[in-house]
Amino acid sequence: MPRVAATATASIVLLELKSSWEKDSLLQVLEYRIRNLLKFHLPITSCILLLKPCSDATDCYEDHEVRFQIRLLRVYEFDAREIVQRGLTCMMPFVPLMRHGRELLYKAEEMIYHSSMNRRDRADMLTSMAILSGLISDSLPIEIIRRRRDIMIESAAYDIIKREGYEEGMEKGLEKGLERAIRKMFLKGVAPSEIARLLELDPAMVQEICMADDNGRKG
Repeated sequence: MPRVAATATASIVLLELKSSWEKDSLLQVLEYRIRNLLKFHLPITSCILLLKPCSDATDCYEDHEVRFQIRLLRVYEFDAREIVQRGLTCMMPFVPLMRHGRELLYKAEEMIYHSSMNRRDRADMLTSMAILSGLISDSLPIEIIRRRRDIMIESAAYDIIKREGYEEGMEKGLEKGLERAIRKMFLKGVAPSEIARLLELDPAMVQEICMADDNGRKG
Protein backbone atom coordinates (compact mmCIF):
# COMPACT_ATOMS: atom_id res chain seq x y z
CA MET A 1 0.00 0.00 0.00
CA PRO A 2 1.25 3.51 -0.77
CA ARG A 3 2.00 6.28 1.68
CA VAL A 4 -0.58 9.07 1.77
CA ALA A 5 0.35 12.48 3.15
CA ALA A 6 -1.70 15.65 3.43
CA THR A 7 0.23 18.85 2.65
CA ALA A 8 -0.06 22.34 4.13
CA THR A 9 -1.97 23.53 1.07
CA ALA A 10 -4.74 20.94 1.47
CA SER A 11 -3.57 18.42 -1.10
CA ILE A 12 -2.42 14.80 -1.01
CA VAL A 13 0.88 13.21 -2.03
CA LEU A 14 0.38 9.55 -2.90
CA LEU A 15 3.71 7.70 -2.72
CA GLU A 16 4.10 4.07 -3.79
CA LEU A 17 7.38 2.35 -2.93
CA LYS A 18 8.38 -0.44 -5.34
CA SER A 19 11.48 -2.63 -5.26
CA SER A 20 10.80 -3.75 -8.83
CA TRP A 21 8.49 -2.74 -11.66
CA GLU A 22 5.28 -4.66 -12.29
CA LYS A 23 3.08 -4.72 -15.36
CA ASP A 24 0.16 -3.09 -13.55
CA SER A 25 2.14 -0.68 -11.37
CA LEU A 26 0.54 2.43 -12.84
CA LEU A 27 -2.96 0.96 -12.72
CA GLN A 28 -2.48 0.13 -9.04
CA VAL A 29 -1.50 3.72 -8.28
CA LEU A 30 -4.42 4.97 -10.37
CA GLU A 31 -6.74 2.82 -8.27
CA TYR A 32 -5.31 4.25 -5.02
CA ARG A 33 -5.66 7.76 -6.45
CA ILE A 34 -9.33 7.27 -7.30
CA ARG A 35 -10.07 5.87 -3.85
CA ASN A 36 -8.46 8.85 -2.12
CA LEU A 37 -10.08 11.30 -4.51
CA LEU A 38 -13.52 9.89 -3.72
CA LYS A 39 -12.80 9.95 0.00
CA PHE A 40 -11.10 13.33 0.45
CA HIS A 41 -11.93 15.34 -2.71
CA LEU A 42 -8.50 17.02 -2.65
CA PRO A 43 -5.84 17.55 -5.33
CA ILE A 44 -3.54 14.51 -5.53
CA THR A 45 0.05 14.13 -6.71
CA SER A 46 0.86 10.50 -7.51
CA CYS A 47 4.45 9.23 -7.24
CA ILE A 48 6.29 5.93 -7.51
CA LEU A 49 9.64 5.50 -5.78
CA LEU A 50 11.38 2.78 -7.82
CA LEU A 51 14.33 1.12 -6.08
CA LYS A 52 15.80 -1.17 -8.76
CA PRO A 53 16.47 -0.52 -12.47
CA CYS A 54 13.90 -1.70 -15.00
CA SER A 55 13.76 -0.80 -18.68
CA ASP A 56 9.97 -1.20 -18.71
CA ALA A 57 9.36 1.47 -16.06
CA THR A 58 7.33 4.42 -17.33
CA ASP A 59 5.63 7.46 -15.86
CA CYS A 60 2.55 7.32 -18.09
CA TYR A 61 -0.37 4.95 -18.64
CA GLU A 62 -2.63 5.49 -21.62
CA ASP A 63 -5.50 3.65 -23.29
CA HIS A 64 -8.37 4.70 -25.55
CA GLU A 65 -10.14 6.48 -22.66
CA VAL A 66 -7.59 7.35 -19.98
CA ARG A 67 -4.22 9.09 -19.80
CA PHE A 68 -2.58 8.96 -16.36
CA GLN A 69 0.76 10.67 -15.64
CA ILE A 70 2.72 10.21 -12.41
CA ARG A 71 6.06 11.31 -11.02
CA LEU A 72 8.44 8.36 -11.35
CA LEU A 73 11.41 8.74 -9.00
CA ARG A 74 14.20 6.32 -9.91
CA VAL A 75 16.21 6.00 -6.70
CA TYR A 76 19.03 4.16 -8.49
CA GLU A 77 19.65 7.29 -10.58
CA PHE A 78 20.04 9.57 -7.54
CA ASP A 79 23.60 10.63 -6.68
CA ALA A 80 24.47 9.52 -3.15
CA ARG A 81 27.22 12.15 -2.97
CA GLU A 82 24.68 14.95 -3.19
CA ILE A 83 22.39 13.34 -0.59
CA VAL A 84 25.26 12.95 1.89
CA GLN A 85 26.72 16.39 1.17
CA ARG A 86 23.36 18.06 1.80
CA GLY A 87 22.80 16.01 4.93
CA LEU A 88 19.37 14.75 3.86
CA THR A 89 18.95 12.31 6.73
CA CYS A 90 15.50 11.18 5.62
CA MET A 91 17.05 9.84 2.39
CA MET A 92 20.01 8.07 4.00
CA PRO A 93 18.36 4.60 4.15
CA PHE A 94 18.17 4.67 0.34
CA VAL A 95 21.86 5.53 -0.16
CA PRO A 96 22.95 1.89 -0.81
CA LEU A 97 20.74 1.83 -3.91
CA MET A 98 22.00 5.11 -5.40
CA ARG A 99 24.91 5.91 -7.68
CA HIS A 100 28.12 5.94 -5.60
CA GLY A 101 26.01 4.50 -2.80
CA ARG A 102 28.28 1.65 -1.80
CA GLU A 103 31.28 3.89 -1.27
CA LEU A 104 29.21 6.25 0.91
CA LEU A 105 27.18 3.62 2.75
CA TYR A 106 29.16 3.79 5.99
CA LYS A 107 29.17 7.60 5.94
CA ALA A 108 25.38 7.63 5.55
CA GLU A 109 25.04 5.04 8.29
CA GLU A 110 27.12 7.18 10.66
CA MET A 111 25.06 10.27 9.85
CA ILE A 112 21.89 8.42 10.87
CA TYR A 113 23.51 6.97 13.99
CA HIS A 114 24.81 10.35 15.21
CA SER A 115 21.85 12.47 14.05
CA SER A 116 19.67 14.53 16.40
CA MET A 117 16.64 12.28 15.82
CA ASN A 118 15.30 10.36 18.79
CA ARG A 119 16.78 6.91 19.35
CA ARG A 120 13.70 5.02 18.13
CA ASP A 121 13.63 6.89 14.82
CA ARG A 122 17.34 6.27 14.29
CA ALA A 123 16.77 2.57 15.00
CA ASP A 124 13.98 2.43 12.42
CA MET A 125 16.08 4.22 9.79
CA LEU A 126 19.09 1.95 10.29
CA THR A 127 16.83 -1.10 10.08
CA SER A 128 15.38 0.28 6.84
CA MET A 129 18.89 0.81 5.48
CA ALA A 130 19.82 -2.79 6.29
CA ILE A 131 16.69 -4.08 4.53
CA LEU A 132 17.21 -1.93 1.43
CA SER A 133 20.90 -2.83 1.17
CA GLY A 134 19.76 -6.45 0.88
CA LEU A 135 18.41 -5.61 -2.58
CA ILE A 136 21.98 -5.27 -3.88
CA SER A 137 24.08 -7.41 -1.54
CA ASP A 138 23.87 -10.47 0.71
CA SER A 139 26.62 -9.25 3.03
CA LEU A 140 25.78 -5.56 3.56
CA PRO A 141 22.72 -6.17 5.78
CA ILE A 142 24.77 -8.45 8.03
CA GLU A 143 27.55 -5.87 8.29
CA ILE A 144 25.11 -3.07 9.19
CA ILE A 145 23.43 -5.24 11.82
CA ARG A 146 26.80 -6.21 13.22
CA ARG A 147 27.86 -2.58 13.70
CA ARG A 148 24.55 -1.06 14.77
CA ARG A 149 22.65 -3.82 16.50
CA ASP A 150 22.92 -1.88 19.79
CA ILE A 151 20.34 0.59 18.52
CA MET A 152 18.54 -1.46 15.84
CA ILE A 153 17.11 -3.87 18.43
CA GLU A 154 14.92 -0.97 19.60
CA SER A 155 13.13 -0.88 16.25
CA ALA A 156 9.80 -2.69 16.09
CA ALA A 157 10.57 -3.44 12.44
CA TYR A 158 13.77 -5.25 13.41
CA ASP A 159 11.91 -7.51 15.82
CA ILE A 160 9.12 -8.26 13.34
CA ILE A 161 11.53 -9.01 10.50
CA LYS A 162 13.65 -11.27 12.68
CA ARG A 163 10.62 -13.20 13.94
CA GLU A 164 8.78 -13.49 10.62
CA GLY A 165 11.96 -14.23 8.70
CA TYR A 166 12.75 -17.10 11.04
CA GLU A 167 9.23 -18.54 10.82
CA GLU A 168 9.15 -18.23 7.03
CA GLY A 169 12.59 -19.77 6.81
CA MET A 170 11.50 -22.78 8.83
CA GLU A 171 8.38 -23.19 6.69
CA LYS A 172 10.24 -22.99 3.37
CA GLY A 173 13.43 -24.72 4.37
CA LEU A 174 15.47 -21.55 4.16
CA GLU A 175 17.61 -22.50 7.12
CA LYS A 176 20.25 -23.15 4.44
CA GLY A 177 20.34 -19.42 3.86
CA LEU A 178 20.95 -18.84 7.55
CA GLU A 179 23.80 -21.34 7.49
CA ARG A 180 25.38 -19.50 4.56
CA ALA A 181 25.14 -16.22 6.46
CA ILE A 182 26.83 -17.79 9.49
CA ARG A 183 29.62 -19.22 7.33
CA LYS A 184 30.21 -15.87 5.61
CA MET A 185 30.52 -14.10 8.95
CA PHE A 186 32.86 -16.82 10.26
CA LEU A 187 35.08 -16.57 7.17
CA LYS A 188 35.32 -12.81 7.75
CA GLY A 189 36.76 -13.47 11.18
CA VAL A 190 33.67 -13.05 13.36
CA ALA A 191 33.84 -15.40 16.34
CA PRO A 192 31.03 -18.00 16.66
CA SER A 193 29.97 -16.53 20.02
CA GLU A 194 29.68 -13.08 18.43
CA ILE A 195 27.66 -14.47 15.50
CA ALA A 196 25.27 -16.14 17.94
CA ARG A 197 24.88 -12.88 19.86
CA LEU A 198 24.33 -10.72 16.77
CA LEU A 199 21.78 -13.07 15.18
CA GLU A 200 20.31 -14.19 18.50
CA LEU A 201 20.87 -17.87 17.74
CA ASP A 202 21.76 -20.88 19.83
CA PRO A 203 25.56 -20.66 20.41
CA ALA A 204 25.94 -24.45 20.21
CA MET A 205 24.26 -24.53 16.78
CA VAL A 206 26.43 -21.70 15.47
CA GLN A 207 29.57 -23.35 16.86
CA GLU A 208 28.66 -26.63 15.13
CA ILE A 209 28.19 -24.93 11.75
CA CYS A 210 31.45 -22.99 12.09
CA MET A 211 33.43 -26.05 13.16
CA ALA A 212 32.04 -28.09 10.26
CA ASP A 213 33.01 -25.34 7.85
CA ASP A 214 36.48 -25.02 9.40
CA ASN A 215 37.09 -28.77 9.28
CA GLY A 216 35.90 -28.88 5.68
CA ARG A 217 38.43 -26.23 4.64
CA LYS A 218 41.25 -27.99 6.52
CA GLY A 219 40.33 -31.31 4.91
